[in-house]
Amino acid sequence: MIRPSWRRHLITWVLAIFALVFYIFTVIFAWNASLGRDADTRLLFEDPGRTILVLQILGTSTTTLFSELVICTCETVLS
Repeated sequence: MIRPSWRRHLITWVLAIFALVFYIFTVIFAWNASLGRDADTRLLFEDPGRTILVLQILGTSTTTLFSELVICTCETVLS
């Protein structure tokens, strides 16, 4: 049975949206963390080490999501 076109590409679109949302949050969090005294403290932790840890986790997760998106897109093109 041949699946409709939208159904074949659904996982790619979901992954793309999820990666984009993660990327935007990572950029906002990193930008806020770099503001110093003018930073919004609601997005930061008391311990700067924890803020750096969260930035590292967000950056790694974003990179992983985009790499999976590239792989998923290439597999879709090849099939």
